[in-house]
Amino acid sequence: MMVQRVNVHIDQTDPLAANRLYHALRFEKSVNLISLPKNLTDADECTDFLYEQGVEIVFAPAGAEALQQRLKGRTYRPTILPRFKGTVASSGPMKAGELLVDCYTDQGGNLRYHFLQELREVAGKVRALPTDQTVLGIEKLASQLNRHHAPRGGWYFLANQKPDGIFEVSGGAATGLDGASLSRLRGVNFPALMLFEAMGRDIDFLIDESLDCFADWDARGLCATAAPDFDEVFFDLDDTLIVHGQVNLDALDFLTRCRANKKPVTLVTRHYREPGITLAEHNIDPELFAQVLWLTNGNSKAEYIPQGTLAIFIDDAYKERKDVAMRSSCRVFAPDALPALLGGVMKESAP
Repeated sequence: MMVQRVNVHIDQTDPLAANRLYHALRFEKSVNLISLPKNLTDADECTDFLYEQGVEIVFAPAGAEALQQRLKGRTYRPTILPRFKGTVASSGPMKAGELLVDCYTDQGGNLRYHFLQELREVAGKVRALPTDQTVLGIEKLASQLNRHHAPRGGWYFLANQKPDGIFEVSGGAATGLDGASLSRLRGVNFPALMLFEAMGRDIDFLIDESLDCFADWDARGLCATAAPDFDEVFFDLDDTLIVHGQVNLDALDFLTRCRANKKPVTLVTRHYREPGITLAEHNIDPELFAQVLWLTNGNSKAEYIPQGTLAIFIDDAYKERKDVAMRSSCRVFAPDALPALLGGVMKESAP
């Protein structure tokens, strides 16, 4: 089945935000990421290039206003994301002792998701940790902010609890790029959801509520680590191990460590030809896999995962992940979770 692809450009005004966006979108089948040539520096020439390349959507977390100015008087009108009617005021870096709340509001203004994390100081860094507390005051505050500021897409806010027990906003930002590290790991990819809505698609997500994970704040923002307990891995080939014709080095590192830690990996794929041919063309050692399952019958991948297996399933396709999650005991991940999952292979866990 042909996948509708959209040409997307990520503005580089904020290189750190651009890097996070790249890692959030690089495995999406429907995305064709367009980069500016390095020798192109004139703003108007850059805009001309985007037009010539047929770029329909531009992610510009820091450069949206400048881009909108350049587009004045032009017939070329790409969709610029993030797209907000308002913002939540920012108060600077995250601090230990605060609460971090990731949120997603769809284009209809409905608050579809909120996720509470507590911020602690660990080894001199600020660490975000999921909390299983049900804090009604936080849910109410999220709804109030959503109504008042009318954000669209991913956003977050920081909160404190006053001595009288009332929660108040201590800061936040409407982009959702700094605070969404654990949300993406748990299955809610803010940039991808914003993109799908801009393309006119309905959105859906599958949340791993009990994932053992944490994220440390450094110069790159919140960098996540996951430590799920697993004995076996089921792994996809197309757009997971091999992406845009190139070997995904994060995937190769993960598979190598799995073998070193005696965690068998099954390659399960609907590849267009015998998978061994493609593995050989890319110099991928078939010994990385305990077995290779080539599915040509249209069966669910879940049928090949024994019930009760302590396993994880990694696939770029949301439909495949959802099917496996619903029909097996497997924990599922998108390939952008691989860097965070390396901690799980090495048996590192959050304190």
